[in-house]
Amino acid sequence: MRPERREGMDMGAGRLPGRAGRWLRRRLRKIFFRVLPRKSIYQRVRTPDFYSYDYFDRRKDPLRESGYGEALTYREEFREVAEVARDLFRPTRVLDVGCAKGFQVLALRRAGVEAWGIDISDYAVSEAPAEVEPYLKVEEYHKVHFPDQYFDLVLAMEVLEHIPPTDIRKVVGELRRLTSRWIWATIPCFGTNPFGPDGCLEGKIQPERISYYRKHVVDLASFRHLVRDIEGYPIHGHLIAASFDWWTALFTSLGFLRRGDLEMEVNRRLSPAREGTWNCLVFEKVREGSPASLEPVRLMEADFNSGGNCTWSATIPALPAGVHRLDLELQVQWMNWRKPDEDRLLSVRCTSPGGDRVLGMRLVSYGEARRRKSGRLLPVEMTLACPADTEVRMEVCMADESRVQPLLSVVGGSPSDLQPAPQEPV
Repeated sequence: MRPERREGMDMGAGRLPGRAGRWLRRRLRKIFFRVLPRKSIYQRVRTPDFYSYDYFDRRKDPLRESGYGEALTYREEFREVAEVARDLFRPTRVLDVGCAKGFQVLALRRAGVEAWGIDISDYAVSEAPAEVEPYLKVEEYHKVHFPDQYFDLVLAMEVLEHIPPTDIRKVVGELRRLTSRWIWATIPCFGTNPFGPDGCLEGKIQPERISYYRKHVVDLASFRHLVRDIEGYPIHGHLIAASFDWWTALFTSLGFLRRGDLEMEVNRRLSPAREGTWNCLVFEKVREGSPASLEPVRLMEADFNSGGNCTWSATIPALPAGVHRLDLELQVQWMNWRKPDEDRLLSVRCTSPGGDRVLGMRLVSYGEARRRKSGRLLPVEMTLACPADTEVRMEVCMADESRVQPLLSVVGGSPSDLQPAPQEPV
């Protein structure tokens, strides 16, 4: 047993010899590393008194000279975030979730943005500067008393990792209700990040486990491996240690798109000193809609008279913002029948200037060899999300030695959205 844990768990067990001592130590280990993380800790951090004087003002971070006071270091962070939020997202109204003493709200208001803040800690809100106190509320994160879509931008800076895993979906769902478009969060993650600095969870996971999580864990870290104090409680109240992919999947399942292009821009604008200490994630709310049903519109038709790979491209101009369900039908006429490799037969890819926007795609098998040979329709179901009015380029790739004659049809959108755009094979 490690020395740093023994002090809080021993309770005389080390003095018991043989089998009795081992049995008692196992029982105590179960209490500290299984029961507390799942029940007592979750219950404790839900109560506002967890985030009181001891958390905010009594050396929260041993690497700093003070706790969460308005020290120069923090003041610079708040000003920088306020400027990036104002210039990049251009919001009318901002909500800071987990606002603590309201320094970020104050910086936003001084930058000319209408900003509000909520926090579960009555102590933190009561310690806010008088200038910003009227704009702060003590609220539970899963039930906030603001109207639907009242804010253009919701900030969640170093707060979502404090939510119990059992409640995180409810909280993110509430944030979706509150925002009309954007969520900018900073969350300590582990793993690689294609849009910015890799995970910065060093100090949150036991040092001997960091290399393991970097290489092997792609989901949610076990609570047992988080760094905790002598009583078994997590350092800084962090309850979730997860990968970038885990957080992305969570937000996607609740109706958001991760905007890697904006994350790169945020990281570019932030101070270099922030690199390695913050993991920024930007999510855009998807506005769902049901496109009108249309007769199939022929977007392209081409002959393919040589073996090997070939790509046909088509452009759907100016799709309105929101989610669009596109039902694609690829009509394949086999001119020279050979049994194709179904895995290599077809791939469909949609791109736009902002990056890939395909939320889901399903290639529907079109039957046995006879149906393939007879030229039946091959349906593809795809859900396409456009964050703004944008031109979407669609590519259909055939990889087979047979000669084929494809015909792609798209159903969805409105008549003005879908215009024929035939192109020659590439």
